[in-house]
Amino acid sequence: MGTLVLKISAEIRNRIRRTYGANTKFITGFNTKLTGQRRGDILLKLHRMPKNTKVKWTVHSMASIFIVDDEENLHQIYKALFTMKGHKVVGSAFDGNEAVQLFLKMNPKPDVIIMDHRMPRMDGISATKMIQEINAHSKIIFVSADETVRSEAIEAGAAVFQVKPVRAKELFRIIEMIAEDN
Repeated sequence: MGTLVLKISAEIRNRIRRTYGANTKFITGFNTKLTGQRRGDILLKLHRMPKNTKVKWTVHSMASIFIVDDEENLHQIYKALFTMKGHKVVGSAFDGNEAVQLFLKMNPKPDVIIMDHRMPRMDGISATKMIQEINAHSKIIFVSADETVRSEAIEAGAAVFQVKPVRAKELFRIIEMIAEDN
């Protein structure tokens, strides 16, 4: 995907400079997403900037996300939000035990795991520890209404702790930050 973005970037840059002049400065942003019809559709936003403006290239990649929460409504909300933003939900689990079992079978592993704390059969902290034992590079966003488990969640291996309810904008920012690190 990276090579495709670079080729498209070069083509766009050349077309703009042919049209508006060799010294034209501009910003482009790519948001790759799965549409269900075609993989890797690229949405382009192009903003013409005044001359002498620094050129800034930003690439936001789609993240694969695994949702672990015992609330079915939250699964539906997360899935709708993440899909709308161009990310892909690759798995859903309703308790920590199910999460660990599904994570073992996942190949490739998800870019991000959204983990709740209070769940039946196995809580989020225990699941986080087990998932980190399986793959120490897992990026877990721990989302819980119980702020008292923050330090325990981070010690277990969570990359980030957010208190419920979490704002969608903040969750997107964290996911995109983590996805860019992968």
